[in-house]
Amino acid sequence: MTLKDPDATSGDLATLVDVGGIFGAIIAGLVADVTKSSALTCAVWLVFSIPMVSSFIEYLFYVTLVEK
Repeated sequence: MTLKDPDATSGDLATLVDVGGIFGAIIAGLVADVTKSSALTCAVWLVFSIPMVSSFIEYLFYVTLVEK
């Protein structure tokens, strides 16, 4: 599969990452305020981010594959 417009695809993915980061930060802030434990919230969010980054990298690898 080849990308028809790799610039548009990278722009869409960058926007998706930005929006996810905004909503994630808002939710993390709310959780930290409610639990009054910002260090624990940060640690949990960091652990949750590892599989998300891995899946994002896998998706990027899948999207950029070029069939011969």
